[in-house]
Amino acid sequence: IRLNRKNEDGTESLVAIKDFFYHKEQGRDPKTQAVTTNLGKEDDVERVKNKFRIEANKIKEFSDNEHIIDVYEVFDENNTCYYSMEYIDGESLGEHCKEQGTIKERDALDIIRQVALALKSMHELQYNHHDVKPGNILIDKNGRVVLVDFGPVHKYFNEYGIQNGNSLDGETTLLKVRTEGYLPEYAYEIKQFHAGIDIYSLGATLYKIVTDKTPPNVCRMSEKPSRKLSDKARNAIK
Repeated sequence: IRLNRKNEDGTESLVAIKDFFYHKEQGRDPKTQAVTTNLGKEDDVERVKNKFRIEANKIKEFSDNEHIIDVYEVFDENNTCYYSMEYIDGESLGEHCKEQGTIKERDALDIIRQVALALKSMHELQYNHHDVKPGNILIDKNGRVVLVDFGPVHKYFNEYGIQNGNSLDGETTLLKVRTEGYLPEYAYEIKQFHAGIDIYSLGATLYKIVTDKTPPNVCRMSEKPSRKLSDKARNAIK
């Protein structure tokens, strides 16, 4: 949903509105847009809805960084929950690659550098994004790169991240997001989280946008792709 938002200086800007809708257990009134919940499932829905609120508020903590989506407010209406955020006039890196194919190395490295700045600010607060991939990276009309989708974010507890990690709702869980090629296999089997997992995903994303191929398993990442890459790009991927 796109709406106009009045800024502090009196000007207006477009915002995007994200709403919570649990397809498995909820329905929506076509006239009022009010959300209804299946009988007996209120507690389950409220638990997931609370994760949605926590996600929004956590992004607000990160959003001092220009490469992380800016969230303005979280609110309840129509028996559900919403949050408003900046509207990015552009497209995802995934969409860009589908339309354009591979990206020139110089441009690709600049995109990855901007995503790395977003991750750096998260890692300084000891949070992992856990779903870095082209579909979760937006590029606006001015070339600014913005990281989005913070649902799988996990917290870790020391600078090396070798203690158990908690998801945003405080639960220690195995990672449930599975995007083939963008996470190391061990990430699905442990309850320990550290910045290295996001760095792996960043390298896999770079591999994808310069080769237009799904990233291989890490043990094959150094194989020569069909497209000739410079030593600089190859070293960045490694």
